[in-house]
Amino acid sequence: MSFDDAILRFTMPTLCGIKPSCLFSMKKSDDLLAEKKAKSVGKAFKTEGKKITAIVKEDGHALYFVYDEKALAELCVKKQSCIYLKKKGYPVERGQEFILAELFSRLKNRRDFPHEVGLFLGYPLSDVIQFEKYKGENFTYCGFWKVYGNADKAISLMQKYKDCSSFCKLRLEEGNTILETVSKYKKTYGGLNEKSNCLQHNNW
Repeated sequence: MSFDDAILRFTMPTLCGIKPSCLFSMKKSDDLLAEKKAKSVGKAFKTEGKKITAIVKEDGHALYFVYDEKALAELCVKKQSCIYLKKKGYPVERGQEFILAELFSRLKNRRDFPHEVGLFLGYPLSDVIQFEKYKGENFTYCGFWKVYGNADKAISLMQKYKDCSSFCKLRLEEGNTILETVSKYKKTYGGLNEKSNCLQHNNW
């Protein structure tokens, strides 16, 4: 999978403002220009409050974390989120910058994904906690993430992400740039951030 394919498949809901963040991985050899392309995307969306961080692992894979600064800032200051992250050893009292630095360090240095990554991706905290408690079993629905709480609400949100990706795919195939595509999505659907967002990772 090329970097361009991964951007379309995994990140459009975040870039369009309906998800707080997304995470995908690539072998560096799959797209030798991936790092350059990532910088280009980050530059294009800087004024939109979106950032992309590349986390290069020792095994030759690179993780790309694309996020909405405002959405993650709001998530990180929620009382229950702070309590949870503090228990996990995150420096919540130092603010978002240090919290994300800790997350990126764990993603870089651990072979497995830390369970709390789901919270940063926007999954409901209750689902993140139950996923860890039941080791990924006993869920009521499985889509972009494993659901233990309100399945109907989760399914509706997942469909919104799918519709967003489908809309963007068509616009990109018409020759629009990513930035133009995001602009057209927002004009069509509003592009307002949801208060209860979620993000996907294909390993969950």
